[in-house]
Amino acid sequence: MIILGIETSCDDTGISILKARENKTPDFEILANVVSSQIEIHKKYGGVYPTMARREHEKNLTPVLEKALKEVGLLKKSQIQNHDLKLKTLEKIFDREPELLKNLKR
Repeated sequence: MIILGIETSCDDTGISILKARENKTPDFEILANVVSSQIEIHKKYGGVYPTMARREHEKNLTPVLEKALKEVGLLKKSQIQNHDLKLKTLEKIFDREPELLKNLKR
C-alpha cells in the first residue's frame, strides 16, 4: 500500500509518500519527503502570521505534491496527458481535494 501524508502546520508545508508492507510488524519505507518552509517570510513578524501562513500553504501545496510524486515516479506529465487511467487514478486519490487536483492537472 502507498500512503500519501500531507501536513500543513505553522510555517511548513510537507508531503511524504510511504510504502507499507504487510509483515508481522509494521514495515514502512519512506519513498519521498518534501518540505517547503515559510520561516523567512514570518521572520520579520517575530512569529507565524496565520493569515499569511494559510496563503503560503495554498501556494506551496501543489508544487510540493508534484515534486514528491515525481520523486517516486508516480507523476510523469506524459502519462497524465496521454492516459485516461492515470487521470482517473489521480481523480480517485484526490476526490476530497478537487482544487488540489485542478492545480496539479495544470
